[in-house]
Amino acid sequence: MKWWPVLWKKFVGGLLVICPGMFLSREGPCIQMGAAIGQGMGERFFHTDREENKLLLSCGVAAGLAAAFSAPLAGTMFLLEEITFRFQIREWLTALAAAISADLMTVLVYGTRPCLWLPVKFNLPPPPTPG
Repeated sequence: MKWWPVLWKKFVGGLLVICPGMFLSREGPCIQMGAAIGQGMGERFFHTDREENKLLLSCGVAAGLAAAFSAPLAGTMFLLEEITFRFQIREWLTALAAAISADLMTVLVYGTRPCLWLPVKFNLPPPPTPG
């Protein structure tokens, strides 16, 4: 996967969809951007080999899901169930550390409210009752 095109296209695409008021789910783009950041960190800054690069990509997947939903255990379990299909203690512990770090950073930056918080200004009137 070429990480840089995926990262900037997902980010810009998300902005173009959300800014006009359209709906975009959180999990897909966050998982893909997290994986791209993990792979990019491995290639660009740490110059890792293929096996470690896969590990960082997996950590990015878990961190992306954890940051999107403030659920680090769900991020690591998603990684084990849907991405890797195997349990290796090294992969699970590093993904758990990445997911906890991502969740902590999300809470420190945005607080406990959702990142995209829109307060309800009014409620729609109830439908008229017959009779």
